[in-house]
Amino acid sequence: MSFLAPTLVNFVERLVTSTPTPCTPATTTTIATSSKQSIITGVPKEDTLKAEVLWCLNMMESHYSFNSSEGTGALFSAMFPDSAIAKTFACGATKSIPVQADEAHFDPYTDRVDTFLHDRMSTQKPYEKLWRLCRQLLLLSHGQASVERGFSINRQIEDDNLSEDSYVAQRCILDHLRAVGGTKNVTIDKPLLMSVGGARQRYITHLEDMRRKRDDKEKNTKRKYVLDEIEELKMKKKRLKDDTDALETSADKLAFEAEKTGKLTLIAKSNSLRKGAKEKKAESGKIAR
Repeated sequence: MSFLAPTLVNFVERLVTSTPTPCTPATTTTIATSSKQSIITGVPKEDTLKAEVLWCLNMMESHYSFNSSEGTGALFSAMFPDSAIAKTFACGATKSIPVQADEAHFDPYTDRVDTFLHDRMSTQKPYEKLWRLCRQLLLLSHGQASVERGFSINRQIEDDNLSEDSYVAQRCILDHLRAVGGTKNVTIDKPLLMSVGGARQRYITHLEDMRRKRDDKEKNTKRKYVLDEIEELKMKKKRLKDDTDALETSADKLAFEAEKTGKLTLIAKSNSLRKGAKEKKAESGKIAR
């Protein structure tokens, strides 16, 4: 058990060795004042159920996710093989959600987060500024809903290798399951069975379509690269031609002025400009080839 923190080990030992507390009229009064005590003492006397409730309360205090309880029964059974409670302990997300929802008076399947926060923050003066911030955040559209209706479902189905289409498909399935009230209420009819039977072939066809689109995209990318390079060369050739024409025009003007004035320096400048024009023409000729 060295992989568990000492505090968690002590808590688990208290779980599997706990004894039931009888529910008396006094404890019934306590239910109204202490929700945690009410859940522990208000349940039937089975030791396993009490241990499961204790575990749920510990999850709630530690801010664990619902799915973090999966596999705890097998873990406790291996840690405490002689404990009858550990052998029958089973407290996954299905059990954790109702207990935590009862503690917080919030059902993640039916209640709204904005209503939940409004009831607990808008009327409390210390939380006025925080509530204004929460209200602005809840009004942001982020792919879950126009206003967030519950805790994130996307996070529960998230996987590293899922594409956007897979997320959309899983969300549609989860929304349908929530609408009909669970998997037991889903109608397994003939069209559904036929669709499932052809799912593999549709998946293969989808992969082939994706591969074809990817190949076409690569070809278009290469073609676009070549066209962009050709266009760049055309622009460069045009710039060289404009520079050549400008140099030749300036050289002609200097030669004409030198002829009128007889200044040899103007002839030297004119020849220098003509030399530059020839170099530009040669560079333009290389681009044309």
